[in-house]
Amino acid sequence: LICRFGLNETVRAEYESSSMVTCVAPSRGAGTVGVSVSNNGGADYSVGTVFFEYSVAGAVWSMTPTVGSVGGGTLVTFTGANLATEEGTLRCTFGSTSVAPMTLMNGHVVCAAPPSRVPEMVEVTLSEGTTASARGFNLVFEYVVDPVVSALMPWRGDLSGGTVVTVTGAGFLSDGLRCRLGTEVTSGGDAKWLSSTMVLCVTPASASEGVAVLEVSANGGTDFTSDGKEYLYEAGAKVLALIPTTGMAGSMTQVVTVLGRDFKESELLSCIFGDRGVRAQYSSSSMVLCVSPMRGGGSVTVSVSNSGGDSADDGQLFEYAVMSSIISMYPSAGPVTGGTTVRLWTVGAELDGHGVECIFGRTPVAGKIVDSRTVECVAPAGALRGTVGLGFVLDGTSEPVMSEVGFEYYDLPRVLQIWPSRGALSGGTVVSLRGSGFRADDVQCRIGGTFVSGSDVNMVSSTLISVATPMSGAAGTVAVEVSVNGGVDFTTDGREFVYSAPATVESLQPSHGLSGSKGQVVTVLGRGFEQTAELGCRFGDTTVVRGMYLSSTTLVCTAPARESGAVSVSVSSNGVEDDAGLALYEYMAAGSVWSVAPSAGPTSGGTELTLHVAGTLLEGASIGVSCMFGVTVASATVVNASAVTCKAPSSLKAGVVSLSLALDNAGVSLHGALAFEYFSMPSVLGVWPARGSVAGGSVVSVTGSGFREAGLRCRFGTEEVLGGAGAQFVSSTVVACVAPGSMSGVGTVAVEVSVNDGSDFTSDRVEFLYETSATVTSVWPSVGVSGTSDQVVTVVGEHFARSSDLICRFGLNETVRAEYESSSMVTCVAPSRGAGTVSVSVSNNGGLDGLGSGAQFTYLVSGSAWSATPSSGTKAGGTSVTVLGADMWGENGDVTCVFGSLQSSADVQDSHSLVCTTPAGSAAGVVDFSLRLGATGSMIGEVRSFEYLLPLHVSGV
Repeated sequence: LICRFGLNETVRAEYESSSMVTCVAPSRGAGTVGVSVSNNGGADYSVGTVFFEYSVAGAVWSMTPTVGSVGGGTLVTFTGANLATEEGTLRCTFGSTSVAPMTLMNGHVVCAAPPSRVPEMVEVTLSEGTTASARGFNLVFEYVVDPVVSALMPWRGDLSGGTVVTVTGAGFLSDGLRCRLGTEVTSGGDAKWLSSTMVLCVTPASASEGVAVLEVSANGGTDFTSDGKEYLYEAGAKVLALIPTTGMAGSMTQVVTVLGRDFKESELLSCIFGDRGVRAQYSSSSMVLCVSPMRGGGSVTVSVSNSGGDSADDGQLFEYAVMSSIISMYPSAGPVTGGTTVRLWTVGAELDGHGVECIFGRTPVAGKIVDSRTVECVAPAGALRGTVGLGFVLDGTSEPVMSEVGFEYYDLPRVLQIWPSRGALSGGTVVSLRGSGFRADDVQCRIGGTFVSGSDVNMVSSTLISVATPMSGAAGTVAVEVSVNGGVDFTTDGREFVYSAPATVESLQPSHGLSGSKGQVVTVLGRGFEQTAELGCRFGDTTVVRGMYLSSTTLVCTAPARESGAVSVSVSSNGVEDDAGLALYEYMAAGSVWSVAPSAGPTSGGTELTLHVAGTLLEGASIGVSCMFGVTVASATVVNASAVTCKAPSSLKAGVVSLSLALDNAGVSLHGALAFEYFSMPSVLGVWPARGSVAGGSVVSVTGSGFREAGLRCRFGTEEVLGGAGAQFVSSTVVACVAPGSMSGVGTVAVEVSVNDGSDFTSDRVEFLYETSATVTSVWPSVGVSGTSDQVVTVVGEHFARSSDLICRFGLNETVRAEYESSSMVTCVAPSRGAGTVSVSVSNNGGLDGLGSGAQFTYLVSGSAWSATPSSGTKAGGTSVTVLGADMWGENGDVTCVFGSLQSSADVQDSHSLVCTTPAGSAAGVVDFSLRLGATGSMIGEVRSFEYLLPLHVSGV
């Protein structure tokens, strides 16, 4: 077992206990070292290090105490290193007053502080004759007015000690506080400072009865007061029996007779019921009378104190019996967010005339007396999920007057989604509520201001509830919320349900379709249609099919395939229930009119239509075929046994009319009618860009009016572009058309638009120019400096156009405006970029076409690298090698080209390029190729390679 001082000085340690050893510090010079301990001779040392300081001889480490009386006489001990000197030469100086030490030994000096005229803080030094000691610790001594003890409360207590005595007086200090009873000085924890006039002292135990003087020290026990206030130690009161041993909870008028011994007649005589003390009436040394304090139900220990403080006696048990009870409550649960109003119904106690406080667990809140048997409480927030006790107290007492009941805190449920989100005013819509935290206990829903419970609410799981909506007197939006405690607390998520008047179906266009066929579009006419995500149609007993809302009176649905026969068609606004009104739709076998193309045309008329019928009903018919556009008759031409054509007559207004066929010559009237829509003819006002490549592919924005998504087509000259990817509807004033390739090459064509699949086109003659795309063959310079702006690049190529949309593109996406010089040359300012090589291209129409490129531009870090082309040549020399760099040699730099050991002067073109002519090589092979600057010969950039080749010989052709 050893101690180590510093890094390597070890000494044997003397074992005292598992937590303490003693060691003799080895001699060292001044300074601080770490101290550690090893159990195995130094192989391992303790974790964590404490420090030991070696001081210069004569240095003072500490002074105790640092506080003393203005009257002087406080014995002050100085501790340091080798403080002892020859007797009579060492002096202690307090401020300006010097005194001789009373005790002198190696390491310790004791001096009696001289008196001071006033309370003050003075500097203290030790001096050897006229030489002051080291002052590394800035020793300061504080003179204070002597504290005074005026009174003790209580002034008597049990021999076992532990009585907390309040000491009043003056001049008490918080630091260095000690209490002394007789000769026993309390530890620091048994003396507590409250103010300069009041402290608390805990009495130590005493072996015998009698008086002990209590004094106080303000400097750690060096000086004590001498006021002589006495404290009486006496045998403690002992309780042997109680009469009665039971009382009523909540009552404060019950007298209890306490029997025992050693009771003292004193104004401090008290009975202690549990943790509550009450004044006792002295009868004899063996009997006192006490009134039990009001408490809740349960047992407490009763003891007697002669001093009014705590008692060391184990006492006797006294039971508070619950005479009244909470018989019911509602609700019994609420969210952890609090705010639940809870009612408690009781029997037994009369509550009228009392104030009340409810206690949830350990949290008190103000309550309300409803009547003589009912209390109302509001649950506080902040509790954790789970059950807590709930009781109440009357008139500010601190224990429940009633037996507690359990109140459960639960996480607040959430309503996240409802479906369907709308329904009829008549109610009865079954709505699914999805969320979290749903509980089966007493679940209710609130829809608007109506509460729904019982069989109309079904909890499926903790995340799903179904509820039947109640009837509503008016259309509108209401909130749907959930309660899981009987309707006392509801969610506040604001999910909405819409009550709406039912939609009414009046007619269908067409009212028939071909049996067994899919994709037949039916227009439903009626009133009260609303644009909802769930809006749809039901054909017979099938599920609802999604519909497309056109207006409050028009809806389009696709009829599901069915066998022949008539079915009712209804509309559902919520995808679940049918609204009011029905119309019949007939699925027909062959021989029925079942399609028309196109199904729309301009009000000016003239659109040529083809109508198809099922089967071959028109076979052999040659005359008497008519098309009926509403009530307007138009002649028709039979194309084949299942198709006729006719031209739409003009119409005074836009809108949908019925379209049907009649075969008068055969005495046959075809079943059903289709719908034909008249629209106002659109117009084209402009195109952008107004030019593009003859190869096509330019996305052209066409502006105008009256555009429709249905049947959209574009036409460039005679080439049509179909709807979908080629012609896209943007709005009624903008469509996007992809220009097709030009069959006739360069030139101008008209761009027109159709909204009925190409049957009718506009005739506004807005022009688009087909031209050959711009191509790039070279750029100059082809290098630039990375991170630099304003570098002008000349781009050479073909087919450049003087256009406001003329641009250059560097890389994939950085474009800049180009300055037109000629059809084969433009200039651009290269955008600032990081180092690297990018492609350079030119577009005549803002980047939509002409971005192919055969030229590159290299961004180089300034002064960092260069490139050379070609990298080989004949060993006979004379090969011109072009070198490109970035600000590496200046406009007029003196540069030498070095090929192996051979040199030649460079022809500097500018700060980015120069030309080296190879000298003749001695042999074929690869040599180092480098550039050197001026007379200094410093190398420019990196070393590259150049290969000398044997000359080529042509021996025959």
